[in-house]
Amino acid sequence: MKQIILLTVGLFLGVTPPTFAQNTSPSEADAKKVSQLSREGAVAYDKRDFEKALNLYKQAHALWAHPRLTLGIVKCLEELKRFQEALEAAKRGLTEGPKADLKNRFLSKIAVLEAALKQGTLNLLVTPSGATISIDGKVVGNAPLRPVSLSAGEHKLEISHPNHAKIVQGINIAGGAELKLNFTLQPVTGQVSINSTPAGADVEIDGRSWGKTPLNDLKLPVGSHVVQIKYPGYQAVQRQVNISPQQSENISVVLSQGGSGPAETGNKPWFKSWPGWTALVLGLAAGGVGTYFLVTASQGHQSVKDMANSPSTHSLSQQQLMTQWNQHNTNEQIGYGLAGAAGGLVVLSIILFATRAAVSPETTSTKTSLYMLPQTAPAQRAQGTLLYTSP
Repeated sequence: MKQIILLTVGLFLGVTPPTFAQNTSPSEADAKKVSQLSREGAVAYDKRDFEKALNLYKQAHALWAHPRLTLGIVKCLEELKRFQEALEAAKRGLTEGPKADLKNRFLSKIAVLEAALKQGTLNLLVTPSGATISIDGKVVGNAPLRPVSLSAGEHKLEISHPNHAKIVQGINIAGGAELKLNFTLQPVTGQVSINSTPAGADVEIDGRSWGKTPLNDLKLPVGSHVVQIKYPGYQAVQRQVNISPQQSENISVVLSQGGSGPAETGNKPWFKSWPGWTALVLGLAAGGVGTYFLVTASQGHQSVKDMANSPSTHSLSQQQLMTQWNQHNTNEQIGYGLAGAAGGLVVLSIILFATRAAVSPETTSTKTSLYMLPQTAPAQRAQGTLLYTSP
């Protein structure tokens, strides 16, 4: 009975009965267990349940240290990406007296596993997207980035993005393993202080309320921002401020009484003067109509002259010719009047444009060095050592 069970196990594992004679055979009870565990392990492996198959093969191997069972363990560990354990198991299989063909399979597995252990994978998740990623001084791409294959060992990782604090970190890539890291870059900021007369005015920056004046050392991201200062019963004032890294801006305004009208803007380009454009459009329109009347009057005068000089070509009386002449005189006067109005409106538009451009903001803005580094980016770091963080 025991021989039949051993023969069944041997056929399942792909070995012949003489092999059993050369190895310590399990007991009849253990042989049954090995046969059952081996079949279940093969089924689990085919279903790609490698953890279950590995556990079953290990149980069978504990009952009978046969190289065929060891090869099953190696294959499961390889599928699970546990290359170091698989390599150790493959080397152990060579000591279990495998036949020539099985020995060659072990040697082939060892070569593959040793090659895999020389490489690892870096999987990065970086916010914001578009950040530039460099490894060992070489740019490898921009976030989001696909997993990068790297040689096992130490590497230097750099992540940078405009107006954000740079991250520089040492990482350790384990052979045959994947290192997952998650970073969020923090914006580089500057500061702004806002004061008003009277104090207690409401301050909005980019449409969001920040409190009441005086406001000191507000941290804002680098770039352009719109500041609006409002106080009941006073004209609202709007200013544009450019924030630079490690710099401080100061905004001071004197509010004018007159109710809460449209915000007074510090930057007043001439082309944004709607009264100027209105005067210019009306002037051009008046000039066009006036030109039409002048041309029509000139042509009418010439026609009346031609008829007066050639009485035989028309049947109009002198009274009728005089009436037409006077009508053309009226059109001419209208044309000159419109032309004059057009000129006046154009001059007025120029004055309105120039007046708007000449208005100076009531803001005083100075830059002072803060003598401080921007806040470093908090990051989730795994298997790495922070080297330094610079702006």
